[in-house]
Amino acid sequence: MVRLAKAGVYNMGWSNWDEAVALGVEAEKGGDKVQFFTDLMVRYLFKETGEKIFGKEKLAPSPFPGILSNGVQAVPYGPELMGVTDPLLVMGAVGAQTSTMEMLLGAIDCVRHAPQKLLQSFLTLDHITKGRGIYALGGSEIKQLTPYGFSRIGSAKKLEEAIQIIRLLLEAEGGPVHFQGEHWKMKGGSMPIRPYGDKPPKIICAPGVSNEIMGRYSDGMLTNTKRHPGGLEGFRRDVAIMRESAAKAGRNPDDLIVSACPQIIMHDDPAKVQELANSRELKFVTMMTGKERGYMWKDYGFEHPLGDEFGYARKQRPEDADPEVINAAIEKVPAEAVTQIGFHAGSVQQIIDELSAWVEAGLDYIGIVDYGLWVDHDIAPAAAENHRKLVDALQKVEVKHPKVALEDA
Repeated sequence: MVRLAKAGVYNMGWSNWDEAVALGVEAEKGGDKVQFFTDLMVRYLFKETGEKIFGKEKLAPSPFPGILSNGVQAVPYGPELMGVTDPLLVMGAVGAQTSTMEMLLGAIDCVRHAPQKLLQSFLTLDHITKGRGIYALGGSEIKQLTPYGFSRIGSAKKLEEAIQIIRLLLEAEGGPVHFQGEHWKMKGGSMPIRPYGDKPPKIICAPGVSNEIMGRYSDGMLTNTKRHPGGLEGFRRDVAIMRESAAKAGRNPDDLIVSACPQIIMHDDPAKVQELANSRELKFVTMMTGKERGYMWKDYGFEHPLGDEFGYARKQRPEDADPEVINAAIEKVPAEAVTQIGFHAGSVQQIIDELSAWVEAGLDYIGIVDYGLWVDHDIAPAAAENHRKLVDALQKVEVKHPKVALEDA
């Protein structure tokens, strides 16, 4: 059976509730087969700090005309803006007003949220969406934790234990579950809600657990195409390892799915792409999210301005952000690093070609974030047209997972 990729945008329409829901409705009408959501309370900076670095942010256009998207660095906030919403509630509302488009929560952390309660929410959404939801668990980024009084220590182990508990609860089919972990425990509790159909929803893992753990307990992987260790070849290897682990555990590797977030700068005019790459906003995003560690920049001939050990998931604490330090660091990021490290950058066809290679290496679900729109609002008409071309092209590409011989695994 041919398996084709599914693509769409992240739902970040925060001007008002109706637009957050309309983004899902209009995306389905336009042809997107999936919409991504995420659980966050702050982006990289708090509003006050962000304004000292970039000035007052405004909501940007989305790829769907008339619907606004969020700011790049900090979450805009004010009387005219709704702010950040709970993605579980938005997924329910979008699910109730759509019929075919899938929805992928990519991701929600297992530090602020207990796995037992998360599963109850996932299964409730499973009924609301009639089985169209996919849910990614993560260990969390420090920017979502320390400002609110949580610790990231042990987060990877919490993620590992969470997916184990969720798997046990699903397999128990309402029966009691016992589990004794370092962080999470079960003393005979059960899951009081069954799945919508004959199979439970897909629950996958973001980085934080090994590929072996993903294959043994979860239903797949969530990653970031520009940040994945080893790039495309590393991705292909990790998908194979995950699938092999599933087979060894007696699970069908073909049931696993792989999803990713590509960060893109897309325009058919090379001069516009270069102009966007020279923006302070996208230099900052590259500095934050380009690679897991600063020393990885050296593989591309660059020095990370915040040091070899910098990694935003571990180091970027909004409460400690110093505008003077950040402004100086931004100036040290060359535009070439933006296009090589931070983003898939180029024309529509170039982006199609790059991302198609990832699909052919095993990528099923693609959550596209077009950062160029957030920098230059005037490219909105072209961006909307290009989004349609990109998604339509990607959704015709066949996913090619490596074969795993079950008898040999």
